[in-house]
Amino acid sequence: VTSKNTPPAGYEEPIDSVSSYTPFTDVDANTLEGQAAVDLYSRAIIGGYDDGEFKGDRPVNRAEAAKFLLLAKKIAVDDVQNDGKFWDVADGKWYTKYVMKAAGTGIINGYEDGSFKPAETVSTVEFLKMLTKAFALQENLEYTYSDVSADKWYATYAGIAQYYDLFPERTGLELDPFKKLTREEVAVAIYRILLYLDGGI
Repeated sequence: VTSKNTPPAGYEEPIDSVSSYTPFTDVDANTLEGQAAVDLYSRAIIGGYDDGEFKGDRPVNRAEAAKFLLLAKKIAVDDVQNDGKFWDVADGKWYTKYVMKAAGTGIINGYEDGSFKPAETVSTVEFLKMLTKAFALQENLEYTYSDVSADKWYATYAGIAQYYDLFPERTGLELDPFKKLTREEVAVAIYRILLYLDGGI
C-alpha cells in the first residue's frame, strides 16, 4: 500500500560513490598510486596486465616511457618503421612507431653510438627531460636538490620534479637523478602534470 506521503515517482535510493573504483586488483583507488593508475587508465594512457593487476613496482623502459608520454599528450602515432635513426630499434615491434614518433617530435634522443636502448629502464633524469619536452614545460626552474650540481646536463630539468612534486615518495633534499623508475612513479608523475594542466592543482 502506498502512503499518501509517498511521491508518485517513489523515492530514489542513495547512489554509492564510485570514487573508490579501480580496474586493477592490486591498487587502492584512495591512494595516490591508485588515483594515478585509474586516471591514466581512463585516459587510455596506461593499461594493466592480463591478470587484472597494475603492477606498480615493475620497471618502465625507455620505449614504454615514450609511449606513455605520446598518449598523455594525445599525439597521433602513425604505424611507421625505423628510418635508420637507431640501430637497435627493430622494425615490426610494438614500440617502433612510438620511439620514432617521439624522436621526430623531439621528446626523446638516442645515444652517441646511434642506439636508443628501448629495453633499458628509464632513469629519473631521462624521464624528466622527456616529460619536459613532451609538455613544453619551463626549463631551468629553481631547485634545492643537493645531488644535482648546476653544471650537469640534467640540471635544466631537475626543477620540474620539485615544482610539480612529481615524486612525492622521495623525501629530503636529494633527487636521486639516476634512480630507475617504476610504473607507479611514472604514473604519478604524468598524473600530476595532467592535473596541473587541467587546473586541478
